[in-house]
Amino acid sequence: MSHGNSITCMGCTGSAPTYAVFCPHCDGLLPPFTTVDPYQRIAAEGQMDWRVTGRPMNPIVVVGAWLMFCLTLLLAVGAVAEAFRDPNSGLSERVLFAILGAASATLTIVFGSRVYRNFRRRAR
Repeated sequence: MSHGNSITCMGCTGSAPTYAVFCPHCDGLLPPFTTVDPYQRIAAEGQMDWRVTGRPMNPIVVVGAWLMFCLTLLLAVGAVAEAFRDPNSGLSERVLFAILGAASATLTIVFGSRVYRNFRRRAR
């Protein structure tokens, strides 16, 4: 919101100059559309991203991520099982299923462990 030469912070409803990127009262990020300079806009968006990702991770986020990873891992195991289920199918088809299953399982385990590691690191 703009009032002449100042804008209103959405976080604390304090007044800030129109050229400001952050609120002088609460250090909150001012709306991105208030800055005209593209470099200030990039800095503001980067600060906003840092604030969102810099906070401690909620355990429910970790549980949700692990549920998604477990579903992907289940599909990967199914692909590997499909590769060895029918010995009469073509070799190229079996190899493709085995490679896709192994790659999916590897990526799922790597990403899942990184989510958990980041959660543990931020919890300290």
